[in-house]
Amino acid sequence: VHGHPKQQRINRRRATNGWIPIGAASEKAVYVVNEPEPAVRKSYQAVERDGEIIRVRDTVLLKSGPRKKSMPYVAKISALWEDPKTGELMMSLLWYYRPEHTQGGRNSSMHQNEIFASRHQDENSVACIEEKCYVLTFAEYCR
Repeated sequence: VHGHPKQQRINRRRATNGWIPIGAASEKAVYVVNEPEPAVRKSYQAVERDGEIIRVRDTVLLKSGPRKKSMPYVAKISALWEDPKTGELMMSLLWYYRPEHTQGGRNSSMHQNEIFASRHQDENSVACIEEKCYVLTFAEYCR
């Protein structure tokens, strides 16, 4: 038994924290955790919530925990896609790390907002997105 279409949309919005896909879906190979190779998924170029649009290749802040004071995680989105089993709107991403999350830790020569790009790929629900952010290279920051 399937629910009423309007109820399904409401449940999906709740599950994605209000983020909805925009634009036409297309089949694309994306990074999926525990898959040996990129997997083909129904993909989107962007998601939108309350007028804010997040696109593939944007950098975002992600909820790091239930407490408001928790520093958000930072990631660059490489794909936006739908999980075929659950219908959940997902994203493939590349993590940035704060000095505290690296082996060397923070030292006095680092800027308080300094982060480090990584090649660590992952996937996460779009529900974790707090907002878009902008990451500058060192050269861009020094201008």
